Amino acid sequence: MFYLLILLLVLTPSLAEAWGGITHLEYAHGALSCLAAFPPMVKKLLQKYKAHFLYGSVAADITLGKDLRGYIYNCHNWRVAFDIFDNKAKTDAQKTFMLGYLSHLAADTVSHNYFVPYTMVYSWGRRFFQHVYWEMRMDLSVPENYWQMLQGFLKEDFSDDDSLLEGHLKRTFFSFSTNKKIFNGLLVLQQLKKYKEMVSHVDQKSEWALTQADIKHYKSLAQKAVIDFLTRVDQSFCMDADPTGKLKMLYARDLVSQLKGLAKDKQLNKESEAKAMKLIKKSFEESIYRASFLPDIHEIMEIQAKSYDS
Repeated sequence: MFYLLILLLVLTPSLAEAWGGITHLEYAHGALSCLAAFPPMVKKLLQKYKAHFLYGSVAADITLGKDLRGYIYNCHNWRVAFDIFDNKAKTDAQKTFMLGYLSHLAADTVSHNYFVPYTMVYSWGRRFFQHVYWEMRMDLSVPENYWQMLQGFLKEDFSDDDSLLEGHLKRTFFSFSTNKKIFNGLLVLQQLKKYKEMVSHVDQKSEWALTQADIKHYKSLAQKAVIDFLTRVDQSFCMDADPTGKLKMLYARDLVSQLKGLAKDKQLNKESEAKAMKLIKKSFEESIYRASFLPDIHEIMEIQAKSYDS
């Protein structure tokens, strides 16, 4: 099972989308400690259907190959998710499940517009699987009790919640039932001691640091996004960001290409790269929820030069 799923991950990059679910579970569980801040109806639903909420925070990643149907049908599009929440969810349990699903999207506004694209640029020398590489490393920071909670989802019956998604999300490369089987397989994989040892080894040997301060910073932003969403729902600041992070990912890939070009032409050294990364990180963070100037690598170098001259 372990080696088969690892092989599937390598051969099917879209499986990377299903990683990082354990961090979403941590954010959702953290939000439950803030019930007093939420509107009465949200508070009531979360208190009564806690398990459905937590499952929804993970189940948002069941669908693999999200981009294959185009953005308008992407299951991480706010419009698509809110349509299911407002118009398709028939029971309170399903409504609560969708609150968990939408909370996942709220956290993804940070992950996919800041953490993932920035770390893709930061580790520009890495050739493959940058997205899953960083989300797997972030998973290591999650306490053991959340891993046990994740395992519990394999034993509980959430068939009504699954049917809601199956009936209203557009099919991608796989059918929903196939996606769910693969998703469950990945949940099993993440419980294996061998998997955790492998990721821990990668983390310890990595030349790209992910410090405790970094982890706390990214998690704090994501947790705030989830809490603000549950407090203000469609009026949340999260609505100003695309949970898919499509444009930020494209920007990150452009920067990676430009950095490789500079390195090839021997125009990049460790000092200039380190300074550039600080500016790039700042640009990503400042532009999560508002329009902001996103400089290319040559403009970044010019900014550095002017700063040095002054």
